[in-house]
Amino acid sequence: MATFLTYLLIIVVLSIAAAFKLSTNEKERWELFLGAFCGIASLFAIVEVISFTVDCLAMFLFDFKPTSSIHVLLIAFWFYCLFIVLNHIFKRNK
Repeated sequence: MATFLTYLLIIVVLSIAAAFKLSTNEKERWELFLGAFCGIASLFAIVEVISFTVDCLAMFLFDFKPTSSIHVLLIAFWFYCLFIVLNHIFKRNK
């Protein structure tokens, strides 16, 4: 859970920094924040999937660690949150 919250904090801070650095007005700032949030969250999700794949390989080759199951649940929850945000953005833009 600490990893998830740390990633969330880092993503929000990076998104805010990108939005304030690149925008000129308030509406553009909000759109840039959402875009940066989705982009950075996608990158973090990809990194987590690669990390999980390596963990699974190590788990099957060397030793079973039951704590990795919570890691799977957090990755699934992360993708679910990303899907909800992207779905909301695409519905709003139509």
